[in-house]
Amino acid sequence: MGFLAFFAAIEKGKVSTMAAMSSLYPVITIALSVLFLHEKVSPREGLGIACALLAGLLLAG
Repeated sequence: MGFLAFFAAIEKGKVSTMAAMSSLYPVITIALSVLFLHEKVSPREGLGIACALLAGLLLAG
């Protein structure tokens, strides 16, 4: 399913941008683990997540 979504995204955008954005999938996993499993995120890990999201926004823009 993810692979099909990746190809659909490539059809709509640049390959270089979509490849970089698809590498941010661990952020979704972390968000779901915090939401459903009540995992704790340390300040250092939170900073890493914020940097990854900022990098994604800068690449998309």
